[in-house]
Amino acid sequence: MKAERQRLFSLAAVVVAAVLFGMVIAGGLDITPGIDAQKPAEVQGAEVQLAPAGSATGLPDFAALAEQVVPSVVSVFNTDVEEPGEGQRGMPSDPFHFFFGPREGEEEGEPTVRRSSGSGFFISSAGEVLTNYHVVQDADRIEIELADGSRYEVKVVGRDPETDLALLQVEQAGTEFPALRLGRSETARVGEWVMAVGNPLNMEHTVTVGVVSAKERVLGLTEDRSFESFIQTDAAINFGNSGGPLVNLRGEVIGINTAINVRGQNLGFAVPVDVATRILPQLRSSGKVVRGYLGAMVRNVDQKMQEAFGLDTREGAFVDNVLPGHAADRAGLEPGDVVISIDGRRVKDTRDLIDDVSSKAPGTKVHLEVIREGRTQKLTVELEQRQGSGEEA
Repeated sequence: MKAERQRLFSLAAVVVAAVLFGMVIAGGLDITPGIDAQKPAEVQGAEVQLAPAGSATGLPDFAALAEQVVPSVVSVFNTDVEEPGEGQRGMPSDPFHFFFGPREGEEEGEPTVRRSSGSGFFISSAGEVLTNYHVVQDADRIEIELADGSRYEVKVVGRDPETDLALLQVEQAGTEFPALRLGRSETARVGEWVMAVGNPLNMEHTVTVGVVSAKERVLGLTEDRSFESFIQTDAAINFGNSGGPLVNLRGEVIGINTAINVRGQNLGFAVPVDVATRILPQLRSSGKVVRGYLGAMVRNVDQKMQEAFGLDTREGAFVDNVLPGHAADRAGLEPGDVVISIDGRRVKDTRDLIDDVSSKAPGTKVHLEVIREGRTQKLTVELEQRQGSGEEA
């Protein structure tokens, strides 16, 4: 019995020694994989954006980004002189007067001076400032203030209520200003980092960060919701941020901060910069935007439509209605048609069709490719000038 125990003990000792020897050999030959806490993991199919050198948090260097962007952002201060009886923003009378009488320091029969503020940013060294239309809508006098405290008077060069954008110009010549680069909102990805800079609640040049929460939001805020395709972000936006830039990590503007949802938290919305890029030439040259128009009510193709009309895909713009006597009607477009291309460019959804048509001048002839009763047809339409609003092309 004693001999049996000694034999088992000796066998166990041999096994343990063999295991230890194997571990030493494997480690010495670098067979056992090491762990490097400093090495970032690789992600297949995605670009991993590392923090700049010296960042201890592993996050992007927002401080460096702010230093780059803030000098180009301005606070916009408006003065609106309201004559007696005009009413604020077209209202027949000021409801404050109805309940409480004249405001403090205000006499009946005297002009009322109203002041408000917003944000904007330089898009050229010559002093062009991009902001929201609603920031300068009723202004009689507009001033901007830079991060260094210097002030300049500006004039409105162009307005576009449909997209809620306005272009301003510094009136003092001979001064160069730091301008931001305009990026491409089309390539912005949901989840990527963004920074918002502006003048929230008169707290000048406030910086907030977040991500792109969603794209192509339609909110019904502007005079024509056909052009609404807001970028949603959780970067904190407050009253007074309107007109300020939403920038990516490269310091490029991808949106113009425009609206918030006061019922939620960190639900901010920005006009995509691609919208501004398309209309800037007209704002500079004529002060307004004139758009082409088909005269058709369109909507996206859903699953039921695809099945009912036997469509191969859900791409295209489904024609709900054609307005009698307008361009589309004269060209032979019919309800039930699905527009799949314009001038040879693929139409993925109604946004593509509306943006393409509205970017062209009235009188332009465009070539449409449509699916009608399972067959492809080609139509030529001479665009007219857009007048109305709604989900129309």
